[in-house]
Amino acid sequence: MSYATNSSGTCSGKRPQTKTAKQPSKRSPSANEIAKNKAYFETWCHHQNLEQTSYKDIPEDLKADIEQVFNVSQKIPLGWVTKKSKQYKLLKKIATPDFLTFVRQAHKENEELFYEEENDDEAFGPLFMDISMVYSCWEALAKKRKSKENWSEADYGANVYTPVRRAGLKESTKRNQCRVCLPQHLVLEKMGSESRRILGARMVIPDCAVFVPEHLVAKLSDSEDSAFKKLKRHESAHNTGEPTRQSSFPYQCTPCFEFASSFSEDKKPSHQILEDAYRQNRMSTASAVRHLHSLHVNAPVFGLVWSDNHVRAHVDWWKITNDEQLIVYSAPYMEEEARKEKEWELHKPSDLLEVFLILRNIDRFTTGPFVEKVEKGMHINLGGSP
Repeated sequence: MSYATNSSGTCSGKRPQTKTAKQPSKRSPSANEIAKNKAYFETWCHHQNLEQTSYKDIPEDLKADIEQVFNVSQKIPLGWVTKKSKQYKLLKKIATPDFLTFVRQAHKENEELFYEEENDDEAFGPLFMDISMVYSCWEALAKKRKSKENWSEADYGANVYTPVRRAGLKESTKRNQCRVCLPQHLVLEKMGSESRRILGARMVIPDCAVFVPEHLVAKLSDSEDSAFKKLKRHESAHNTGEPTRQSSFPYQCTPCFEFASSFSEDKKPSHQILEDAYRQNRMSTASAVRHLHSLHVNAPVFGLVWSDNHVRAHVDWWKITNDEQLIVYSAPYMEEEARKEKEWELHKPSDLLEVFLILRNIDRFTTGPFVEKVEKGMHINLGGSP
């Protein structure tokens, strides 16, 4: 039997109308899910004004610091591989033969890592300890490759990624699996429900985040006349978010003014490409870049992507265009001569040492030039001269 409907859409027959259950709204995807779905990520990038660009497009005022971070030339004493040198004789007494082989292999693969030292005995001990830790990671990888055993992401993290990061990041504050709030979208054009759902993602959890140590920026927030307290009292800060939703100024900036300079993202060995990890890492770096922009801090943020035996790097920064649009740029680190994205293979001693040295450079940048840029940005925020 068929039932006609009246103009209101209700049934005109005698059968009672059945109420249709309201379909629950779809939840917002996580940062990990956005990274794995190219369409989701493109939507997120569009509304966040994220653009990928070339490494050669790095602004001149950021170029020196970025080049310094990726400069790994002449960082290890040549005496370590010169058998008649004082350094080599000392190294032979305290290091294993396999360690010496590791260093010689690195020199064979990339001689530019080494420099001719003069009375550099003071640096011998700390550098030896750090590279010994790096060597233990290489040794673990070599055993894994020889046995062909399967490693999980946690295995790589525990045996390779984390120890290398521990050796390189000594002075800065390193945090594993910390929560990072994602920024509000910039493009305010009318959007559909699916775009709103994707942009509803609230946080990303990078595998490693590098922050300025609190004591280096304490003066910006500890006293009553500090930059943080002045900005907190500013009229414009009262209209940014709600304390009950943890979105007010103190929640966005944190009471100790935390500034992140670098993020690392690890992915499972089953990933044949690093694209998913790169996308998720860009969400972390974009959040840090937006935070820096909000406080007039003009500084780069570095990203490292780790997967199985491979590492890639990118650098992100913000720029205001001629039409006053805020753009967050991301440039993969390129091999200048090969003109292609650089990919380090960790089973190669020279590549593993390069990654360690880059981490050490990030550590020094974070506690040096980065802090200076943060302080300069605070002066601009408070109406002072740059």
